Amino acid sequence: MATVFRFIFVIPVAFVTACLTSAFTVLWPYLGLTDVENAFSPVVYVHSAVAFWAQSAQIGSTLLIPWAVFMAVSEILGLSSLVLHIAAGIAGSVAIIILAYGDPAPSGSIQAAIVISGIVFALTYWVVAGRKAGTWRPRRRADPLDTTPATHD
Repeated sequence: MATVFRFIFVIPVAFVTACLTSAFTVLWPYLGLTDVENAFSPVVYVHSAVAFWAQSAQIGSTLLIPWAVFMAVSEILGLSSLVLHIAAGIAGSVAIIILAYGDPAPSGSIQAAIVISGIVFALTYWVVAGRKAGTWRPRRRADPLDTTPATHD
């Protein structure tokens, strides 16, 4: 039952949470919180909310298939390393920069925002679901650190 709960609830919630935190990371520099005149305007809040949800949807639709493949491989093989997840986030970010922009790469600040967003995405996914990847599978070999004496009947 825990395995079904993991695949139906935990992993999708982790993906959506990662999309939301990644969108927040991308949009944070553009919120304009230093402009005191417009800081309390309802229009700014509505604009920020719409931009946040639109950015989250864009990130989710862009990363759904590649991250699903990575998630399936990490679940099947039991790869729960934080370094592996962050490396996948960086690799995905670089792939997005290359595939989306091609030869005329964007400015360095936009590239940095995309890479940081990818790292935040991967870290959030790892915290919510990735650190327990593969725990649903039964162990095939004995734990070498297990010191309990074997009982022979």
